[in-house]
Amino acid sequence: MKKTVELRNEIKKKKPDFLRQDSHKKPKLGEKWRKPKGSQSKIRLSKRGYRRMPSQGYRSPIEARGLDRDGLLCVRVVSNTELEALDTKIHKALLPSTLGRKKTIELLKIIIAKNIPVKNFKDPKKKLEAFEAEIAKKQEKKKAEKETAKKAEEKKKIEEKKKADEKKAKEAAKKELTEEEKKDKEKKEKDKVLIKKE
Repeated sequence: MKKTVELRNEIKKKKPDFLRQDSHKKPKLGEKWRKPKGSQSKIRLSKRGYRRMPSQGYRSPIEARGLDRDGLLCVRVVSNTELEALDTKIHKALLPSTLGRKKTIELLKIIIAKNIPVKNFKDPKKKLEAFEAEIAKKQEKKKAEKETAKKAEEKKKIEEKKKADEKKAKEAAKKELTEEEKKDKEKKEKDKVLIKKE
């Protein structure tokens, strides 16, 4: 198996980049492969001195197909049971990017404990530490936000209380004024009666 993988790696080193016809002249075509269909296309006719076209000769050995550079088969892992079913001698774990942060942390812990090789991450320990630090940062941020929100609410309550107290004081002052006005009115009426009698 190792020999076939080495052979495949050597073939891949020699394999040219298959680019679309005239991609070097027209950048909008992009560096991707499209089969040339022109009747006089030199690439289609595989003329000497022109770009190579993909063919079976560039294919890797059947035994090495789908294997990693180390000769291990990459298996997409999403749950703990799938991870436990892996054989470290034959398989390599591949954690998808769509997997949630909590789940990836959980799986990375198992990977580190069982020493399972991973395709995505070069150093799973460093990645785990980075994820945990990120989560800790987020939690601190949330705590800080909650504290600021609490302080803002307390401030609001104090302001509302102050406003209510001021309103009550104004109302009380108005009532006192009205009582004084009543006394003045009564006095004026009495004065009028006294003036009339005279």
